[in-house]
Amino acid sequence: MNRTPRNVMAYAMMILVVLVAGWLFYGLPVNKSHPSNNGQKEEQTSEMPADSADSAMTQPAGTEPEADALAAKDGQTPGNAESPYLLDHLPFKEEDVTGITAKSDSGSVQVPAERQAVLLQSLRFTDMQGAVVKENPGAERKPVILQFTLNDSSYELTYDLALNAFQYDGHAYYADDQVLLLMQGLFRENKDLATLDALLEQARVEQEQAGAAEPEALEASRAEVEGLDFNGWEQRLAGEQAENVLWEKPFYDDSTGRVKQARLFKDGVLALNRIIVFTTADHQTADGVKVGIGAGNVMDKLGPKALRLVSRWSYKVGDYYRFHVYFQDQKVKYIVLSQPL
Repeated sequence: MNRTPRNVMAYAMMILVVLVAGWLFYGLPVNKSHPSNNGQKEEQTSEMPADSADSAMTQPAGTEPEADALAAKDGQTPGNAESPYLLDHLPFKEEDVTGITAKSDSGSVQVPAERQAVLLQSLRFTDMQGAVVKENPGAERKPVILQFTLNDSSYELTYDLALNAFQYDGHAYYADDQVLLLMQGLFRENKDLATLDALLEQARVEQEQAGAAEPEALEASRAEVEGLDFNGWEQRLAGEQAENVLWEKPFYDDSTGRVKQARLFKDGVLALNRIIVFTTADHQTADGVKVGIGAGNVMDKLGPKALRLVSRWSYKVGDYYRFHVYFQDQKVKYIVLSQPL
């Protein structure tokens, strides 16, 4: 059929109107998504919700909660696997402990409630690098099982009485000198330390019950033994020959991060951490205060300038109590020089 130019123009206008109407109603046509290099549709990738992308991330190995589960499995406290302190690797905290029992071949003994803090504090400050037993100290072993009673369970840790060391995870770590005294006092493996521990503990209890007192300071020279104060004796003992040492016991000093030795010398001088104990009458002060004399004699020689308990009289030198006289049966048992922190 022949169409005039006018008819053709009419048809073209009609088609154009239809197309415009369709665009307005349905929107402009878009390219269909094309497969990407990895076979996924670009349209789907660009429209993935943000929370879906986050949930698709995998937890790195060794992070929480996986690391906590592994730490708990190994007997460590979750979250403390990197701590250098021994207590943080045990499956309990100080406040979880309701009692401690020490068991050995000779029997078991309950650690007094007021002294449980000695063990817990040592565990708290035992640095597993600084306190580790590096050398083989010999074949002698005297294991003691420390059973910690917790709120709903219990935990056992081995302590070596001969070595003064906690054993954990195939390694041994030296305990401090307070644990050394406590355990010797409980099991009396070393009579010298056991006797000293009993008197030190008696004085500690008396001190807690005593009221506050501020006696006048004693002249420094009167608080010296053979003309030496604590520092002088520490230097003197450091130069002693090995043959003059009767015995020694290691301990960890957390204030310095070093392993030291408690030593008893042949002349009756016992060196511990920050205290030097004179156990015999071989050493005395300028006033003649020495082991074996009566309490009345001490009063006559030094006067009343002391913090006087039943078992201990302590004398100030400067601002600190540095000179102490311990009594047993009203006679001097020990003379002690101390070094404050």
